[in-house]
Amino acid sequence: MQVADNGSAAADFTVGHGLTGMRERITALGGTLHINAGHGFAVEAVLPLTTHLSGLTS
Repeated sequence: MQVADNGSAAADFTVGHGLTGMRERITALGGTLHINAGHGFAVEAVLPLTTHLSGLTS
């Protein structure tokens, strides 16, 4: 999942408790979290699809 905007990112951006908590939870599930604060701001979470979910249909 990716969430992004094209606004101005803060010049003094630092990872805080909210992003740290997101990274910890995603890592615990076997995933990764990518943060980009270049032109705008983007957060991308990549999570594995587990076997018990693979049979779901829409």
